[in-house]
Amino acid sequence: MIRGYARDEVDAFLDMVSEDYEALVREAQALQENVIRLEVQVERLSSNEAILQTTLTTAQKISEDLKRTAVKEAETLIGEAEVRAEKVLDAAHRRATRLAGDLREMKQLRTRLAASVRSTIDTHIGLLDALAKDPPEEPSLGNSAAFLATGSPDPTRVSSEPTRPGPDPPESLRTLHTRLRRDRPRSRQGRVNEGRADFELAQTETGVAFWIHVSPRSRRPNVGGVHGDALRVAVSEPPIDGAANKACARALAGALGVRRTAVALDPASTGRRKRVRIDGDFEALEERLLGLASAARAD
Repeated sequence: MIRGYARDEVDAFLDMVSEDYEALVREAQALQENVIRLEVQVERLSSNEAILQTTLTTAQKISEDLKRTAVKEAETLIGEAEVRAEKVLDAAHRRATRLAGDLREMKQLRTRLAASVRSTIDTHIGLLDALAKDPPEEPSLGNSAAFLATGSPDPTRVSSEPTRPGPDPPESLRTLHTRLRRDRPRSRQGRVNEGRADFELAQTETGVAFWIHVSPRSRRPNVGGVHGDALRVAVSEPPIDGAANKACARALAGALGVRRTAVALDPASTGRRKRVRIDGDFEALEERLLGLASAARAD
């Protein structure tokens, strides 16, 4: 012992203190390392949180932009659909109006034909009644021929008074033909006959309507001739994007001396055969159209 302390006990105590201190140092180092590691994790998590926040904000903005874009596109589609619907309805109304006009024309044509047939029948009945009347005397064959030639009501007076006019005789076949031509409603319907088919003109409320036969890509554009019951129109333009239709309208306007806006082609007519309406005086247009067909036929 030294001064009352046992060296072995002091050494043992110092060793124990040294071991405890080393353990505390190691523990402190471990705790320091844990703190550093946790700080790194906290920093990484903070960075991830910022990134996540930025991502969420960006996603929210993108969602709002997509929503606004979808609303605008929907409004645009709805507007275009409304415009197309209005166009379809307008085209349907125009077509219904044209069909109603065609129906009126057909009714008027039926009325005119019925009146013409009735007039023809009445004329024939009158002629038959006149021919069925018994003459006052039995004329000879020569006197009958003279009676038909001169129109004298008394066959016995033909030889004695060949130049003297008599009372009005019954209508002869020639008179009947002339009357039928005169009574036919020429101002409402015109036609040109070529031996195979008729080119027909129909009077409308504003002018005339007829069929045309279009010959696109023609080397000799002209208006004239008939194809079946249609007026032939040759144009140099091809049938692409309505170019041939526009050329037909210009050619008809120039040939008839009317405004371009007065010529209308029925959009429902497809192919080379098309229905045309022209506004103007019917008699003047009828004369020009029949003249075109006649001149082309003569050529």
